[in-house]
Amino acid sequence: MQQCWLTFVATILAIFTLASISEVKANCSALDRPHNYMCTSGHSINRVWGEHSNGREDRRYCYSCQRISATASHCYNTGYVNDFDAPVAMLCNPDYYVAGVRSYHDSEREDRRFNFRCCRNTGLCTRNCYLNGPVNQFDGQMDYNLNGRVITGSFSWHNNDHEDRQWWFQSCELYSC
Repeated sequence: MQQCWLTFVATILAIFTLASISEVKANCSALDRPHNYMCTSGHSINRVWGEHSNGREDRRYCYSCQRISATASHCYNTGYVNDFDAPVAMLCNPDYYVAGVRSYHDSEREDRRFNFRCCRNTGLCTRNCYLNGPVNQFDGQMDYNLNGRVITGSFSWHNNDHEDRQWWFQSCELYSC
């Protein structure tokens, strides 16, 4: 009986281990350092979270991805969409979603510049889009989970008193078209 119980426990542990391995691992930026996070082909960013460090005057950004389809049919990079201390106003092209973010920090200006990767999949379109936010308060934590939707736009403004950004994200549903 004890052998059966041990086999059962080992099987359950193996299942949980395999399930956790199949999830896409998160990637977080280091304070005051450049950061480059790209989902693999056919995936979109499905969660953005992090926290602000008042001591370093930078925000640690973390991202994870969700599977959309086997592969993305076309992707492009936006280039840097903001100057330091200036707003971010980025919308992917119609039916594209955010699949990556690149940023770098300037310790003199205490801000980041952002570059996004937008992708689309043949046969998938976006609908029912809306703006969410703000998803964080200045100097506070941020945790935005898309629950099956995709990010199609990112908006933020920088406050020099807080040396931080407040964020809004446009999210959409994907459907077969």
